[in-house]
Amino acid sequence: YSPVCLGSLRRAASINAEYSGGPRWRGYVRTWGLGHGDKICHSTPKLVEGELADKKVIDVACGDRHTLVVCDDGSIFAMGEGEHGRLGHGGTGACKTPYLLDYFNENPVLRCYAAKEYSFA
Repeated sequence: YSPVCLGSLRRAASINAEYSGGPRWRGYVRTWGLGHGDKICHSTPKLVEGELADKKVIDVACGDRHTLVVCDDGSIFAMGEGEHGRLGHGGTGACKTPYLLDYFNENPVLRCYAAKEYSFA
């Protein structure tokens, strides 16, 4: 499973039943639910740390069980369940913390979209 270029798409809204990504306060992302590298279900917003700690976030998309994050330098990170290749890291394994999709290093991303079992950037 690897990303494939599909041309341009329109922005779509998505709702996630498992976890949520909140507004970007000064370019940082806070999430609640699962997704902080542990199995704790956080009931209040928590800053996403790790590789995203020093990045300015410009777009976030939540799928059914995964989240995509785009930074102002054009990089994109994925986290969550990897079934069906929806994370874009080349496999189907889960990522409990943000994973840099280096496929896009030479193709900067501006927006991201996430749905139940697939993603677009």
